[in-house]
Amino acid sequence: MPLSHVDVIILGAGIPGLSLAVALTQQGFKVALVDKEPPITQLPLALSLRVFAITLANIKAWQQLGVWERVIALSKPGVLEKIAVWDQPTGAHLQFDAGLMGVDAMGYVVNQEVVLMALYQTLSLTPLNFHFYHTLPLAVAVDDKKVMMTLSDGNRITSTVIVGADGSRSWLREKMGFVVDHKAYDQIAIVAQITTSQAHQAMARQVFLDDEILAFLPLADAHKCSIVWSVASEHGKALLSLSDADFLMHLSQAFDGRLGQLVAVSKRMSFSLSQQTVDAYIKPRAVLVGDAAHTVHPLAGQGLNMGLADVWCLAEVLLATQKKRRDMGARDSLRPYERWRKTHNAMMMQGIESFKQVFAARNRLVQQVRGVGMNTLDYLNFCKQPIVKYAMGL
Repeated sequence: MPLSHVDVIILGAGIPGLSLAVALTQQGFKVALVDKEPPITQLPLALSLRVFAITLANIKAWQQLGVWERVIALSKPGVLEKIAVWDQPTGAHLQFDAGLMGVDAMGYVVNQEVVLMALYQTLSLTPLNFHFYHTLPLAVAVDDKKVMMTLSDGNRITSTVIVGADGSRSWLREKMGFVVDHKAYDQIAIVAQITTSQAHQAMARQVFLDDEILAFLPLADAHKCSIVWSVASEHGKALLSLSDADFLMHLSQAFDGRLGQLVAVSKRMSFSLSQQTVDAYIKPRAVLVGDAAHTVHPLAGQGLNMGLADVWCLAEVLLATQKKRRDMGARDSLRPYERWRKTHNAMMMQGIESFKQVFAARNRLVQQVRGVGMNTLDYLNFCKQPIVKYAMGL
C-alpha cells in the first residue's frame, strides 16, 4: 500500500478542517486532508439552506488568510449591523448595534458551500503542502513517534499528529476512545429562507416564545432572511407538514408580524438539537476541534464560531511547538490548546444553557424579573458594549 508522511493529518473537510488546513499550509506545514466527499470546486445552481452568522473576529482571521476576499467574490454575504431580541411572554426587548463598538458590522451571514469553495480555492494555492484524500478512514494507530491512518483507497499516511474535525459523529473521536457527554433536547431546528415585504435593514431578529426560539438572519437580498426556528420535536413535525401558506401564517404569528407580510418560503429542512462535549480535547498525537469536541444549542449562533476559535488556537499552538523543535503530537505540546479552548468552550456552553433555561421558565416571577432586566439593560449602553464585543468574538 502507498505510504506517505505529512506533518498533520486532518480528518474532515468541513469549514473548521479546511480553515485549519489553510492556516497550517500557509506556514509551511505539510497537511493531509481526509474526507469521504470530494472538495467543492463549483457552486451549485441553487445554494443550500445552511448559512452561518460568523463573528467579526473569525472574519478577520479569514481576511488574514486571504479567504474572505474569495467568499465575497463568490457570493455577497448578509451583514449583521444590529441585533434585536424580544421576549414574547413579557414584551421586553433589547437591541444591540455595531456602532456601540465603532464598527460597521458585528459579523456576516455566509452560505456553507460558498465558504467551503473559498477555503478550497485558497488551499489550492499551496499544492506542494497538502493532499486531499476523498475516501474513508479505515484504521488509526498511534505509537511513541507517529500516528498512522489507513484509508479505504489503499493509501496509508503517517504524521506527527492527527486532528479530528469530522463533526458531531466523529469517527476519530470514537476510534481513539474519547468519552462523550451527550444531552438531547427533544427539539428540532427548522431552517428555511423567507421573503419579506419589508426590508430587514441588516438586522438580525430573535424572539423567545417560552420553550421556542425563532431567529431571522439577514441575507444579502434586503427582503430575504434565513430562519432558525427551534421547537419541540412533535410541534416541529407538524410545522414541517404544513403547506407553505399555513407555515407562513404560523411563522408570522410567532414573529409578531415584524418585517410586514411574509411573502414566500423556500423548501424547509430540519435537524435535531443537542448539547455534546468530550471529557478531553486531546490524547497523545490526537486532538479534536469543532463539533467533534462540542455541540451547542443554536440560540446564540456560536457553534461554528467556537469551532473556528478552536482552529486558530490549535494552529497557533502547533506553530509555536514546531518553532521550538518539539514533538507536536506529545500530550504536553497539545495541553495549552486543551486548557485554553476547553475552559472557554465550557463557559460558553454553560452560558448558553443558562440563557436557554431562563427564557424557557414558565414561573411568573422569573418572567417578570427577566422582562425588567431586559428593558433596563436596553437603556444602558455601557453595559451593552461588552455584550456586543463578546458577540463579535473580540
